[in-house]
Amino acid sequence: AIDTPPYIRFTFWNHQMVELTGYRIEEINDNGWYQSVYPDPEIQAKAIERMAQMHKGVDLEAEEWKITRSDGKNLTLRISTSIMDHSDGIPRVMAIMHDITEFKQAQKTLRKERQDLERTLARQSTSLARADRALKARDTRYRALFEIAGDALFIENERDEIVDVNQKACDLLGYSREELLSMTVADIQAPECRGK
Repeated sequence: AIDTPPYIRFTFWNHQMVELTGYRIEEINDNGWYQSVYPDPEIQAKAIERMAQMHKGVDLEAEEWKITRSDGKNLTLRISTSIMDHSDGIPRVMAIMHDITEFKQAQKTLRKERQDLERTLARQSTSLARADRALKARDTRYRALFEIAGDALFIENERDEIVDVNQKACDLLGYSREELLSMTVADIQAPECRGK
């Protein structure tokens, strides 16, 4: 049994604490809180220091602590404490502990998924930028060829609307580019050729 400092004696240990830690109150009082749930000496030293501060009136307010259960499983707890009474020189502390292990794991998973998504978006953005540059280069080459052609060129859609013309077409027909782009093929055909 632990009977030399640092130790904590629990006077009340509900069923949830048994579920949480895997220890009954007798076991935790015999084996020691620090020694049982903080097997890592570094974490144990921090917990002992933190408890010393708490005895001076500095309560824990939803602090996160990693503990090790009796079965060796690690949990993350959110612990809040409050000094209840120490009029007889023995500080009594009420502690409320919540298991947030799954919540922390979900946060970690979400962070990883977000990082993966950001990397995917960055790769896609780079690919789109490359494709956009290639498309603009192709359009520039197309426009240059379209404009220097020796023939009048018209592009029409399925509704016979003129959607593009080169300067040679404008010069041949005597219309501005804007005027031709507001017309249909029928508008520039000779009356006797319409509908053929």
